[in-house]
Amino acid sequence: MKLLDIVTCARPVLFANDNPAFPYSVGGTAFVVKFQGRSYVVTARHVLNLKSFDAGQFCIQYRADCRDFLPLGALHLLRGTDDEDTDQYDIGVREVDDAAVRAELYGPYQPYSLLQIDRLTIFSERGAYIYRGYPIAMREVDFEGQHIEQGAVTSRAEYVGHTQYAGIHELRLLDLGPLPSIDGLSGSPVFQVHNEDNSKFSRESFAGMLIRGPIESGRAFLLEHRRIIEVLTQISSPTPGIGSS
Repeated sequence: MKLLDIVTCARPVLFANDNPAFPYSVGGTAFVVKFQGRSYVVTARHVLNLKSFDAGQFCIQYRADCRDFLPLGALHLLRGTDDEDTDQYDIGVREVDDAAVRAELYGPYQPYSLLQIDRLTIFSERGAYIYRGYPIAMREVDFEGQHIEQGAVTSRAEYVGHTQYAGIHELRLLDLGPLPSIDGLSGSPVFQVHNEDNSKFSRESFAGMLIRGPIESGRAFLLEHRRIIEVLTQISSPTPGIGSS
């Protein structure tokens, strides 16, 4: 697999508005996965901005340069049980109505095939990490021209270590350049990669999802793969602990 193929599952988050003069608001990042034969959109719960938008306004394109949106179903949120350690619950999952999907609209931007075995990825300081997200600073809506600029960052990160919080690790983000803020990178998928003989091909494993971090430190928190896969598994085989709407 070519290295950058693994991050084409990332999508910018949009919110549909009722006002035709202001049809969309921009949000953070999400990513599309195939898991146990079904499709899902995964993002950080706080990206959903449920205080300002309802679940029906949440929109995900087939790909960032496409005007067509994925047909979405139920929203699933993880119910927290620890009020002092909330980052581990920062997950929102939308089902995709696979029967209504027009698969040809994905083009080369295919969902990532997520496997149960991905939860066993061992985090290592020697590993290379790659992510893709859509920073707010690189996105702009041109209402008169009916065009949305959807700038993305695809870059590398280094593993710093496990934090004191359950399921949360820390990454050092590299090559941010002149980016003034990493606002909007929450929800970005992160992969651990191993290049094959320094070629453009690589072996990859899903590492998790960025949830927050200050640009000043150049670091961000990573919600680990295991937590996300647990949520998807519970949605596929419902058990107490997951809510839907």
